[in-house]
Amino acid sequence: MGKTRLISDFTARHPDVRRISGGDLIREGREVADGDRDLLARLPKDDILANQVFITLGSQRLRSADFPDMLFDGHSVVSNGNDLVRIPTSVIRELAPKGIIFVSDVPEAIAERRAIDTARSRAVADSGQLALEQTIALETVRGYAVELGLPLNEVRSGEFSRFAAVVDGFFKLTI
Repeated sequence: MGKTRLISDFTARHPDVRRISGGDLIREGREVADGDRDLLARLPKDDILANQVFITLGSQRLRSADFPDMLFDGHSVVSNGNDLVRIPTSVIRELAPKGIIFVSDVPEAIAERRAIDTARSRAVADSGQLALEQTIALETVRGYAVELGLPLNEVRSGEFSRFAAVVDGFFKLTI
């Protein structure tokens, strides 16, 4: 159970909170078919960074009086097979977050989930590479938290109760 599953389980129980996916917003903005979603992560670094405009535009469009609270499901670092591309703080700032939740897991568990996920065509990464990527991603979100003055909470994959409690603290929901 990764970040998307935690967020989807949460929003299923809290229909007043909307899940928005960075990948979905980019695919929609670039008019890319859902089946081709993993191709966007393999683009050159400059293209990955240019695509971030679709996240800010899409999140602004989706934020409404009916859905003032949104859980953003996205990456702080994208691996395109050649580079680890850090998503700039300016993109996160535009989302106007109330806090950051970093979902982590042991690299071997991530590798195992990815190996059985036949719906995705991700670049192959061993547990050592996944550990490095996770370390850099956490370092990146720590930078977001400091620069934007936001609380940062790390939650382990599968810790739904802890995840829900953190979200409650951000949105002041009744859980």
